[in-house]
Amino acid sequence: MSGLEVAGLVVALLAAVCVGALLVVLSNMIRTLMQLQSTVDQLRAETVPLLVDLRQLVADTDAEIARVEGVLDVAEAATAQVEAASSLARRAFVNPAIRAAAVVVGTKAGLRELTPDAARARQQQRAIKRQRQVRIAQRQLPATVGERRD
Repeated sequence: MSGLEVAGLVVALLAAVCVGALLVVLSNMIRTLMQLQSTVDQLRAETVPLLVDLRQLVADTDAEIARVEGVLDVAEAATAQVEAASSLARRAFVNPAIRAAAVVVGTKAGLRELTPDAARARQQQRAIKRQRQVRIAQRQLPATVGERRD
């Protein structure tokens, strides 16, 4: 064999080894792609029912939100009616109640004046008030020379 034939044989062997390595890599790639396809199919089989359930849940939630909005509208209307009724009741009863209380207080004061002890009690109250005012005034005045403050 000549050198050229040996070189051709070596090149052919290297080419065969490279083709074999490529076939092994291609085989592994095909196996991995098949596993990936299996995983995608399994994921799709699990995900599609979940998405259907999710869509149903969203539809149910929308229906509940609409129902709650209706309830809130009714509650707001009822609140407005109660506020109007309480305002009307306040206007109808508060002023007359204040006037009735004023009449009662005035009547009690008038009846007190009709009792015989009322004049004497008023005089005593005025005397006590004057004594308090005198004591307050004495505390406020500065002490003069030779005078002691208590």
